[in-house]
Amino acid sequence: MFITMAYIRAKREGEWLLHLAAIRQMIPYFFAAGHFNYARYGSYYLRSMSKLPQHVLDHFLKVNRSCIICAGCGTGSGATNSQRVLS
Repeated sequence: MFITMAYIRAKREGEWLLHLAAIRQMIPYFFAAGHFNYARYGSYYLRSMSKLPQHVLDHFLKVNRSCIICAGCGTGSGATNSQRVLS
């Protein structure tokens, strides 16, 4: 449960290292549950992301919260709509 919460938090807040850590922690559960494709491609994804060039990694480590809020995840747009209705 906490791994899922960490994964969701990482996606919402743009925390790249937390995202990778959550994926890394999920992989044994994928194997145990028999989700071998998720486990196999999750492992491949982690290996690929660990070999990113430095300029690409710098882009992922730089958090631009305005882009995350405007990305349409629902949280940012819903909050602004609520604020407009209340004002």
